[in-house]
Amino acid sequence: MTDKHHPKGPRMQSTPIPARYGERDGAHEANLAWDLVEAYRSNLSRRERDELFIRLGCRDFSVVIEQVLHSVVRSGQLLSEDDSSRASRWLSGFPDNAAPVRISDLLQQCSTSRREPHGRSPAWATLRG
Repeated sequence: MTDKHHPKGPRMQSTPIPARYGERDGAHEANLAWDLVEAYRSNLSRRERDELFIRLGCRDFSVVIEQVLHSVVRSGQLLSEDDSSRASRWLSGFPDNAAPVRISDLLQQCSTSRREPHGRSPAWATLRG
């Protein structure tokens, strides 16, 4: 769609992204990706942060979300309850269970719902018997 009456001539107008798949629409996905990078930036090297900011600019949001989840798992940290919930809602927005298994597995590994009493992870609790 162009604007023929613009003083600098015809130009493209942006088209809003439809909310087809619940939390997986463009705005929610973008906000989640940006928020995760900001919240867990201490887990990322400078090079990883630079790469993620470039990917954010390219609207590669699912790749950014996956890489941040990798960094959280690698650090042994857990997502906050809010971030875990938002990521789960976003992941459930993929149509017909088409959610990438690797992202689902990462989310499970760093989800606060897996935290045991006193902050122990299930693996730690199993080892301590």
